[in-house]
Amino acid sequence: MNKNEISGYRWGSAELSNIHDDLIPEVLLELNRLQLTLVGKARVFELGCGNGSVANLLTKHGWDVTGIDPSTEGIVRALESYPSLT
Repeated sequence: MNKNEISGYRWGSAELSNIHDDLIPEVLLELNRLQLTLVGKARVFELGCGNGSVANLLTKHGWDVTGIDPSTEGIVRALESYPSLT
């Protein structure tokens, strides 16, 4: 393995997990505050989107989400579970 590669994807599903229970409400609160000052469709860039679970949730809340992740396996899992995500 090249020292710049990231090996393996450690999540077994593309669902939100209990680690999101405290994080998601705060993220949504802050994003909703930001949205008040935006004109047009609100966009989010998710760095480290992993399995796509958070991007999917944000999309359901009306955000236009683009996510990237260094894990090819995570991106594959995200696109399998949420094919409409970018």
